Amino acid sequence: RQLAAFIACLFLIVREEDVHLSSSTCMLLRAPGRTLVTVALLACSWAIGVCCASHTACIMIKRTSAQERRLSSDTVVESLSTLRQERDGSDVKQIPCVDASQLSYETWWKEYMFANKPVIISGITADWGSRGWVRPCETCNRIDCNMSRPDLELLEKMFGEDDVSVAYCAEKYFSDQRREDMKLKDFLKEWKEVASAQGCAASCSSEDQDSRGRSPADELGDLRQAHGQVCGGLQGLKLPYCKDWHMARLHPGSNAYQLPSYFSEDWLNDYWDGYPALGDDYRFCYLGPRGTWTPLHRDVLRSYSWSANIVGRKLWILYSPSQEEFLKNRRGDLVWDVLNDVDRNEFPQFDKAQAIYVVQRAGEAIFVPSGWLHQVVNLVDCLSINHNWINSCNIQEATRQMIIDHQLVKASISDCSHDVEFPSICERMLNAHAGMNFQQYHHFLSHTASNELASLQSGSSSSHEDDLALLLRLTRLKDAVDAIEEEEHVPLLAASGCLPRTRHDEDGGVCRSLEEAIGSLRTRLRLL
Repeated sequence: RQLAAFIACLFLIVREEDVHLSSSTCMLLRAPGRTLVTVALLACSWAIGVCCASHTACIMIKRTSAQERRLSSDTVVESLSTLRQERDGSDVKQIPCVDASQLSYETWWKEYMFANKPVIISGITADWGSRGWVRPCETCNRIDCNMSRPDLELLEKMFGEDDVSVAYCAEKYFSDQRREDMKLKDFLKEWKEVASAQGCAASCSSEDQDSRGRSPADELGDLRQAHGQVCGGLQGLKLPYCKDWHMARLHPGSNAYQLPSYFSEDWLNDYWDGYPALGDDYRFCYLGPRGTWTPLHRDVLRSYSWSANIVGRKLWILYSPSQEEFLKNRRGDLVWDVLNDVDRNEFPQFDKAQAIYVVQRAGEAIFVPSGWLHQVVNLVDCLSINHNWINSCNIQEATRQMIIDHQLVKASISDCSHDVEFPSICERMLNAHAGMNFQQYHHFLSHTASNELASLQSGSSSSHEDDLALLLRLTRLKDAVDAIEEEEHVPLLAASGCLPRTRHDEDGGVCRSLEEAIGSLRTRLRLL
């Protein structure tokens, strides 16, 4: 802001020659007629200053997060020695709730993210601008009450022209729900029709003293009957659920939320931010009325996900990766809805699966680890902000899943394997199935490696702990690149010009650059 004001002053000095700065840096006008010009320029400088201040705040948040993410040497060395450890979650029986003020980054990293175990973190959303999108309960005037709900009129005014994807929860479409693309304002119109038919089933939290003490099992009692009505087509109505609304990408200056430091090592969205012309990211808003839900699924590429409730309550039904075999039929399809009657002839092992139930309330964020299956039901009207992300802790799982998906695609069209177009056909099918194909995944790894190697070359890795953490990230990346480049029938980046090139495409390849950097770091750390 000061810089912008200074530029405005210089403009006046050069253009008018009747403005000067005193020794106390006060602006003095010799001609009263220049007052309006000065006020206008200073108003412009203030507006520019606000933008500069906002940009600076974003930079400061990132720098602060990097400092907060520093790990001890013991933690990183332990992680380096267990790079290929399986983390199937078989020992998890319940999901803890931890207050953010009591959770250090190192504890989060070691006990939850690297360990691949779910957790609910409270106190995350206190300063978020999106809390202003909530209509408080009329009885207690709180936005975390059962009777609080998203302010649909405000959302329509602010974002009504946004393109969104809407799922209709009563209509099965293969392994998902039938979807339509529409404007947010049209979705909100459908929501209001549903709300009018549903009526009000919630009570004010201040009048229902037991609401916060109810267990997930208690919530399930009434939920199953209501959920059955939803899946049967509640009163003949469509039940719309707005998913995959890319609000953050469409409105980068909305100040809807600040990325918590726990979730800030995000290679996946950093990649999309680096290539805005590709027009994608994995940051979403989910918005839906009571009873809307998401079928049982595992997140794309076995990525991590976090979901923060701005308003409302959600029931999460989670299964660790160790339970996946009990939830599939002979074709490998997952159960679509674990709350409705599951056909035991089709899913003969379903009763062996051990679910974990947890209720997420307003102001809480849930971390869903890599490979964990989950089904989610909105117990009341809900608005949440969600990210999927990949980093050094789960890049192995993501790469393994990409290879599995690629092999499944190849097997499904093996009769075409001698066709000269076979690799490109596989790529198109893989992209439709996984949201990324091998070529783009290799490009993602190369871009991430470029960023990590730049930090080594710039000297920003300034301590023994920083070097160890960088060694962990580079080692994970090299393992992923090796695995991808060993896969057959993969047209890698060098064979195509459809994606932007990274600097490693010209200097011997990303794998060679990573190998040299890892050797240099190991020498420096005397770990040879």
